[in-house]
Amino acid sequence: MLLERTSTLALQNMAHSSMRRLQVDLESAQVEVATGRHADTGLVLGGGVSRNINWRAEIARIETLSKRLEITGNRANVTQTTIDSLKAQTENLRDSMISARSATNGSELGKAAGENTLSGLLSALSTSYGGDFIFSGRSPDKQPLQSYVGMAPQAAFDAAFVAEFGFAKSSPLAADIIPSQMQSFIDGRFSDLFENPAWSTDWSTSDPENMKVRLENGSSVTSDANVNEDGFRSVVKAAVLAFELGGTAIGKGTFQTVVDSVATESSRALDQLGEIQARIGHAQKTIAQNGSRLVIKKSMLETSILKTEGVSEYDAAVRINTLMTQLESSYAVTSRISKLSLLSYI
Repeated sequence: MLLERTSTLALQNMAHSSMRRLQVDLESAQVEVATGRHADTGLVLGGGVSRNINWRAEIARIETLSKRLEITGNRANVTQTTIDSLKAQTENLRDSMISARSATNGSELGKAAGENTLSGLLSALSTSYGGDFIFSGRSPDKQPLQSYVGMAPQAAFDAAFVAEFGFAKSSPLAADIIPSQMQSFIDGRFSDLFENPAWSTDWSTSDPENMKVRLENGSSVTSDANVNEDGFRSVVKAAVLAFELGGTAIGKGTFQTVVDSVATESSRALDQLGEIQARIGHAQKTIAQNGSRLVIKKSMLETSILKTEGVSEYDAAVRINTLMTQLESSYAVTSRISKLSLLSYI
């Protein structure tokens, strides 16, 4: 009978090979405890890897879209708040003009009210969010409206006044303007200043189209407003009317015609601004609903990935303890084998 011969070196190599496998398994278990995922998802999932890659790509797309919707929603909130401010200023202008209608110094009060309102309106309409002007439509890098005093819009008003009456607004001859003449000017040449092409030439530097945001289903929604819309034109028109014709030499009856026109235009502006807010409010609701659906969809995808790639932290921890015990035993056996020598038995 022949005895199988096993050398000490062979035993050592076997032990080292076993230790290397244990070390690799231990590293994998430690990765799983740290990440909560299989150390080698490709090995575990096989053909399912491509499916999980698609899921992750969809999550990335959802995150990008969600961020875009969040920015759009915040921008819409700023727009709504600014329009609230515009409405408050417009109401104040209307009330101030009505109060000035029968006052002794009503013309001066009207001019002051118009000046304050015009300044406030131009400032509000220059509101920006994230470095973009929110009332500039699809040209967010451009200031929405031209400044007024000393600029093209005021020059256009002065020219229209002279063309209508034959003298400057500051002339004492303005005292001879009767109410019907003033009403004709307001309804004609003055109103034309706030219609195209004069509006787009002298006032607005904005794109008439509002920016849109694409939703998950491929449709788009507009949650913006731009200064070319009627509501903004009307509120500026009312303020300019009060500012330019208040403080002039026009008589009391003619001034009352101006007051009535400012009040009418202000009320029209408030209605139009309300319609703009209603439109934006509907868009905000749509954006919020879309955002909620994206959150749910992302959560479902993350859950699916976790189910296919995830590991039990408890099982991974138990596995680590078992592997460490086996590895320590392997170290001990290897150490004893390395000390074996034939000389010890001679």
